[in-house]
Amino acid sequence: MSFLFFLLSLLGVAFSAVGLYEFVTLSQGIDAQLPFCEPGSAFDCAKVAQSAYGTILGAPLGSVGIVFYLWLAFFALLVGSTTLVDRKFAKGIFVFVTGVASLASVYLFIVTKFVIGSMCPICIAIYILNFILLAAALIWSKGEAYFSIVTEAIKGCFVGLLKITEPGATAQLIKATLLFIGVSILCVRALPDFMLNKKLAEQAEVTSLIEEWKAAPLSQLVLNRNVDMLSGDFSVGPEKNRVEIVEYSDMECPACRAMHPVLKELQKKYPHDIRITFKNFPLDKACNRVITQDFHQLSCDLAEIARCAGEQGKFFESLNTIMEFPALGERDAKIEVLNDFISNLKNIDSQALEMCRTSKRQLVKITSDIEEGIKLELQGTPAIFINQKLVTQISEAGLKELVEEILKGGDL
Repeated sequence: MSFLFFLLSLLGVAFSAVGLYEFVTLSQGIDAQLPFCEPGSAFDCAKVAQSAYGTILGAPLGSVGIVFYLWLAFFALLVGSTTLVDRKFAKGIFVFVTGVASLASVYLFIVTKFVIGSMCPICIAIYILNFILLAAALIWSKGEAYFSIVTEAIKGCFVGLLKITEPGATAQLIKATLLFIGVSILCVRALPDFMLNKKLAEQAEVTSLIEEWKAAPLSQLVLNRNVDMLSGDFSVGPEKNRVEIVEYSDMECPACRAMHPVLKELQKKYPHDIRITFKNFPLDKACNRVITQDFHQLSCDLAEIARCAGEQGKFFESLNTIMEFPALGERDAKIEVLNDFISNLKNIDSQALEMCRTSKRQLVKITSDIEEGIKLELQGTPAIFINQKLVTQISEAGLKELVEEILKGGDL
């Protein structure tokens, strides 16, 4: 049972950390971009965070929660790993602290629902967790007189504090517990400032990205919209769009693989406004003349496979599979990995794919993309152009913010 308490307590630490992040950002008027939180709705997280009930003696509730659940996890670990903690004492402590936490949850639920007039999803998750912890403590203590074991546990705590100066393992354990709590409190007190500074740094980075994009010159991109599978570019999204994204990518490049789901998410979120065109710039000396040493040794092959799959109308399906195939993202991926990947391709005519690869007919277009990239003086991958302007500081948050600013019709 102590291991269950340990796991649930760690979950509480995670929930409290999210709650602290929510408090730090929203109380400062910064959009935390949290799911299920909408201003003016029944789940107005900002309204809850900015209320007078978001702190205890100046400490955010999220900070208090982190210290509480860290201590609970530490205590559960002690109970499970040493015989120094009496089991009856442990049961009493668990019943007491989870009972107090559950009562606090009831109080805070009433306050947020009827006084503040809005709820916070992560708060509700913490309330439920507290009741689960209480239920677990009561089940573990079944057969015991709850009031009696709680009373004995509280007495035991005071007696232990009085004996802290005495020699012995028990006193050492009490000292270690108090030290753990003290260090946790000090660390958590610094956590809100750390979170706020990190968020402000992210905002500054996003602002810098947008400003640099605004000032960037228009690039002369070559976009071949014809349906010729040998010379055309593969694109997804409407011809008439507000955001035209052109990506030069290397399918073996870790940064490209990390950015791929971000672009997918944007296109899925704004299917009528965004068009994404994919171009190849493999950092592989097998097809890229500016690469003179062994680097991404499978990237030319992967580019060919994707374009050959495109002849069967499966370009983006194969691209997704490539980007999500874990072994292809490993350092120094070998030809065996490539063969394993090909065998895992679904809904592809493997014979036609192999004939295409053998013919090398798609290599002409890949080489053409590479020459375009060289002419554009690309410094690496992914190289992303939005509305014909190069995005020089690529980050997930910055890219999303830039796209959303363009769609909002900001001064861009």
